Amino acid sequence: MPGPLSVCRLRLVASGLAIAVLASCGGAASEPEQHTAVAPPAATEQAAAARSVADIPVDDLQPAPDAHRVGMWTPLANWPLLAIHANVLPDGKVLSWGSSLSESEGAKALQFAQWDPSFGLQGTAHEVFPSPAAIDSFCSASTIGVDGLVLIVGGNTFWKTAQWDPERSLLVARASQMHQPRWYGSLVRLPDDRVVVVGGNNIERPPAAYGDTPEIFSAAEGWRPLLGARSPEAFGAVDGRWFYPRAFLAPDGRVFGISNDLMWRLDTSGAGQLEVLGTAPHRLGVTGTAVMFRPGRILLAGGGTATIHSGSASAGAAVVDLRGDLPQGRPVAPMKHARNHLNSVLLPDGKVLVTGGTRYGNAGDTAVYAAESWDPDTEQWTELAPAAEIRVYHSVSLLLPSGAVLNAGGGAPGPVFAKNAQVYFPPYFFKQQADGTVTWADRPAIRQASAYAGYGPGADSTIRMADWRRIRSVALVSLAAVTHGHSTDLRYVPVPFWQKGNRLRLRFSEFGPAQVPPGHYQLHVVDDQGVPSAAAIVEFRSGAGNVAAEGTASQSSEVWPAQRALDGVLNSYASTEDWQHDPWWRLDFPSSRPVAGVMLFSRQEQTCSSGEDCPGDLRDVTVSLLDDAGVAVWSSELLNPQNALQSPGRLNVDVRHAAGTAVRARSIVVSRRSDVPAPETDETGHALSLAEVEVREGPVNLALRRPARHTGTLYGMYAGLAVDGNYAGELGSKRLSLTVRAYQPWWEVDLRAVRQIDSIRLWGRIDTCCAAQLDFYVLVSDTPFPTVSLADELARPGVRSYHVPSLERRRAVDIAMAAGQTGRYVRVWLNGENSLALAEVEVFGR
Repeated sequence: MPGPLSVCRLRLVASGLAIAVLASCGGAASEPEQHTAVAPPAATEQAAAARSVADIPVDDLQPAPDAHRVGMWTPLANWPLLAIHANVLPDGKVLSWGSSLSESEGAKALQFAQWDPSFGLQGTAHEVFPSPAAIDSFCSASTIGVDGLVLIVGGNTFWKTAQWDPERSLLVARASQMHQPRWYGSLVRLPDDRVVVVGGNNIERPPAAYGDTPEIFSAAEGWRPLLGARSPEAFGAVDGRWFYPRAFLAPDGRVFGISNDLMWRLDTSGAGQLEVLGTAPHRLGVTGTAVMFRPGRILLAGGGTATIHSGSASAGAAVVDLRGDLPQGRPVAPMKHARNHLNSVLLPDGKVLVTGGTRYGNAGDTAVYAAESWDPDTEQWTELAPAAEIRVYHSVSLLLPSGAVLNAGGGAPGPVFAKNAQVYFPPYFFKQQADGTVTWADRPAIRQASAYAGYGPGADSTIRMADWRRIRSVALVSLAAVTHGHSTDLRYVPVPFWQKGNRLRLRFSEFGPAQVPPGHYQLHVVDDQGVPSAAAIVEFRSGAGNVAAEGTASQSSEVWPAQRALDGVLNSYASTEDWQHDPWWRLDFPSSRPVAGVMLFSRQEQTCSSGEDCPGDLRDVTVSLLDDAGVAVWSSELLNPQNALQSPGRLNVDVRHAAGTAVRARSIVVSRRSDVPAPETDETGHALSLAEVEVREGPVNLALRRPARHTGTLYGMYAGLAVDGNYAGELGSKRLSLTVRAYQPWWEVDLRAVRQIDSIRLWGRIDTCCAAQLDFYVLVSDTPFPTVSLADELARPGVRSYHVPSLERRRAVDIAMAAGQTGRYVRVWLNGENSLALAEVEVFGR
């Protein structure tokens, strides 16, 4: 049956500043061929299949006399909300969320703003959207997932998981929720496309609960706790170690982190394992910042206090090197200014920029206005131009694709409520001429680049520049996902390359997914004068978990073979004939499998202008899942009707989110609906072109919407509410199954057939009075349970029992079944006298 759909588009951004002069000069990394300079147009062209996104207009902004030494800030401008969270999106726009109300007025993050830099800092550059699900994402964590959506977890609604869909400008609430509270948690994307969350707590609502157990997320499977990695020492109450741990993917594939001053290392395989590594070379506290300035090397700076509002800041800095068996730390030169609540940004030339902060606590009278940068080559700091606003707690700073830096937010609580922003242009934007005047620098420009990249042999990629100037360096900088002085796994990766004329061959084949984790990166090119290009945004994809290649493809007609959509190469494509009516593409597996998600990529070699309907666009598409008999068991809604998404780069069909479970299917059919009566009257064509199709498996919930019963309903909360796909655990939600108070009450679901059962997950009540009340048995049987005593059922032949003495302050408990466990009936039986409350019961199997 049709259900909600998550849709995402990828754009390649290679935009330049709209300045008057963008001339070019010759040069190459190896012995160059000399060429005459070619002046590019004022707006940078895009790669094939890219969409043009102009950058911040600066026509009326005159360079300051010292801008070539200290940089320059734009005038202060209004921002639609207090930006306590900000992300650069794959199309180069900036998503921010926060509050329009101060703390005294009841600050909540119920609004989202998308900023288009091409319109500058004026009010019309912003679009503001409310949270349709009333999810309060104040003090949450975020990253961009494998599906291109912004994953947002925790915050004031600290169990919740949401995703921002950039295409539809919509916040989508996911059903899957975390097992522990994650107010002030941190995310890291892993080499296999999954995401791990560490740290956080429950806003100190009594009784206090801490996110001491990391959890793993994928859209196909939801959340799974790493029970073997539980660490109250690394993520507990002491020294605020639950507060946004600074965490990074290390070169060995493990996650390295610092909680206040405690270093730790997390192995996410299996049940997980966490190793405490000792004291860091610099105490970050909860107010310091950290960035991976080179692969495996992290700069720590500032902070030092264990509380937000008090304590003298540190000017100290240190480097931690993760490239050996054990991390090695050493101090480096201190900053020019001591800073709490500072933000750090990685620049295209490899330097680290820090902005904002206070010398004491969160006090405005000790605010630091001057920016400063750290050079990894000299390990020295340089003071730069001062900003105009106090940037304290809840402020953000991030690198824009242009190479400029956005500064916003601060307050709630604090000495200001800074609903404003500035943009900083580092010194590389400027050049001092022979007569002493300072002008905008002549910048290199990327003309063509691929939107996607991979790993290993064959991953090398060529980009075309606007001219033949000599290039000094190429680097990847991960897209910012910043809050509270920390951007999710922010890293700078130099790219080996060789140059011939205006073409650069990038040796991506030297990278693995631990060095360059899957995700989106700004690709910057720096010329021999130290001037960077605007970025092309490139997505590295690992294809982890994609099972599509295990099937065989066919299609309704053939221009390019159907199997091309399964070759893992995004610059080739399968295609039907241009003039075919209602074309289709089909994938058949040798046997049925649990399909959780399908991702469709459109071909890159489109030549249509923005908004034009290309013949091979992913428009008017439906995805259907067929069983062994070829009967449709699930179908999506019509995707991208009439090209409403304006030629998207991909469509993501989240089967599990739409259906509440993975769906077992043998075949997947992608069909495009024609919108004219007959092919001969069509002038635009009906080709279905697919660069790639990816399929991911997930768990099948056998209990979803199956018949359920229990021993007496209380407050109208009937047994079926525990199998409705809703995880709400508060009594006030009225979404719990709740029995009358009794001795050994029970709840039961009928799976309608004897099935193979792999595991059972039970979600309990989370009200503070009753979060850990359950001491219960889970009984599984092929035959019905007579309504007799618990003791009798435990002893009855054919019944297998699993005892859970406590939820241990977790929202949910996972129970692994014995090998070969089958069952039709699952009963949860409370051991004692009370009401039995269950938010959800999931039975996974086949």
